[in-house]
Amino acid sequence: MTNPVDITVAARVSMLRMGRTWYRLGKLSQAEDTYLRIMQEHPGTEEAESAQRDLLAIAAGFEAEGRFHLAIDILDRLDKAAVASV
Repeated sequence: MTNPVDITVAARVSMLRMGRTWYRLGKLSQAEDTYLRIMQEHPGTEEAESAQRDLLAIAAGFEAEGRFHLAIDILDRLDKAAVASV
């Protein structure tokens, strides 16, 4: 007998991996969208928490570069995602 695959878990893990790949490649807009989707569709999961940490790191990077409007945009989107998941 084979073990069934939990499609929801597989999707969360895959999306987090894709977001991190985008992040590593410097495709921050794509990474942001992927991370926010994880947070919105799978709140309270380990992957959502990891996505949130990565988004905060992206925002901190923008802040350090003086790109404050981009950092604030991410923080605003994080706030909206958190409210939507409640």
